[in-house]
Amino acid sequence: MKRTVIAVSCLCLAGSVLGCTDGRMPAGAGQEQSGIVGGTPSVAADDAVVALVGGPDSCSGLLIAPDIVLTALHCVTEFDLSKSFNCKPDGSLDPRSRGGNFGAPYDPSSIYVVSGVIAGTTKTYAKAVYGTNSPQICRDDIAVVVLESPVDIGGAALPSLRFTRSTKAGEAVRAIGYGGTETGDPGRHERDGMSILGVGAPNSAIPGDPGVAPRTLMTGEGPCQGDSGGPLFSEATGAEVGVYSLISAPSCMGSDVRNTYTQVAPYESLIRDAFATVGEEPLVEVAPDTGAGGEGGVNGQAGDPGTAGVPGEGAAPNGTGGSGGGTAVGGSGGSGAVAGSMANGTGGGTSNGDDTGDAGAESTGSGSRHDPTCTCRTGRSSGATPWSSLGLALAGLSLMRRRFRR
Repeated sequence: MKRTVIAVSCLCLAGSVLGCTDGRMPAGAGQEQSGIVGGTPSVAADDAVVALVGGPDSCSGLLIAPDIVLTALHCVTEFDLSKSFNCKPDGSLDPRSRGGNFGAPYDPSSIYVVSGVIAGTTKTYAKAVYGTNSPQICRDDIAVVVLESPVDIGGAALPSLRFTRSTKAGEAVRAIGYGGTETGDPGRHERDGMSILGVGAPNSAIPGDPGVAPRTLMTGEGPCQGDSGGPLFSEATGAEVGVYSLISAPSCMGSDVRNTYTQVAPYESLIRDAFATVGEEPLVEVAPDTGAGGEGGVNGQAGDPGTAGVPGEGAAPNGTGGSGGGTAVGGSGGSGAVAGSMANGTGGGTSNGDDTGDAGAESTGSGSRHDPTCTCRTGRSSGATPWSSLGLALAGLSLMRRRFRR
C-alpha cells in the first residue's frame, strides 16, 4: 500500500515539526521499493489490490468492481512535491505551510492500473475519476476511478465495503499495498494483526478520539511509500474500512509511527454515484451474526399464605432466568426475567459526514508522494528512503554542535 512519510526539514532539526509524505511512488521506482513495513508477501487471493499510476507517480488501490478502483485523491491529482506542508488535527492545512494545495486532477487517460503480486505489464486505463473536490491534501483524501474495461484478477474475490457499521478503536485490521518495505523486496505485501488506534468523528461537530481528524482512522506502523490509496481491511469481515492517506513520523518504521486512513463509510454516496455510471452495485459488508435475544423467564407462581412463591422458570439460550417467586403471606408471583442479551451485538451505524469542508487527516503529512529534497513531503513513492534523510539531518546537527563548542 502507499503511504505518506514525514521527513525532517534540513533546517528544522531538534524540536521541530516533522516533514510529510503522501505515500506515492515515482512510476520508475517500483522495483526499488515495494511492500509494507513488517509485512509478508501478498498472495494471488489479494489480486483485487492493484498498483495505480497517475501522472508521474504510482500508488496502490483496490478493485471494488471489475472496472472500478477506490484510491486516494492525492494519487490522481497534481501536487507540488517540492513544497512542505503540515496538516492540523482538525483536517485543515496549517496556514504556515508553503504547499499542501491540490492542483488540477489528472486526465483520466493518463491513469492506469496493473495487477498481480509482482505488478504486471498489462495496463488498464481510466475513463473517469470521481473525487471529493477537496482543495488541499489534509482532508477528504479519497477518489473513485472508473476504468475503460474490467481487470482480469482470475479467481480473486472482490471485497465488500463498510458503509453502515461503526469502526471502533481496537478493531483488528490488515493492510495491503505496493509500497516501501524495510528490506526493499519487490511486489505487493500485506501486514495483518494491526490495530485501529483511534477513530475520527463523522463530522467536526461530534468529537472523535483525541487527535484523530473527522472521517479518518489511525493505525501504527505498517504502510509506507507507494501504499497511498491502498486498502485497510477488517480482519473480522474482510470489508474495506479505510483508504491510506497520511503518515506522521520521520520514517515508516517504529513504535511512534502514526498512519492515517480515510474512512470509507462517510463517502458511500460518492462511491454509489460512480457505480451508477456503469450500472453496477457495490458489495456491502454484512455484519457478523449477532444471535437472537433470549426469551424472558416465566412468571413465578403466587405463594400460599406464609409460603414463598415458586421461582420463575429458566429462559432460552442467552436469556436470563425468571426472578424469584412471590413473597410469603399471600405474596404475588415473581416477575419474569428481562429478555436475554444479544450475543455479539452489532455496533451503531456510521453517519455520513456533513461538513466536507472541515474533513481531513490528522498529522503532518499526506499519503503517498515523495520528493527527493529535504522537505516535508507527501507519501507517494520515491526512490529515496525517508530514514536516510533523517540520518543526514542528524549528522548536520552534530557537525554544527562541534563547531559551536570550538
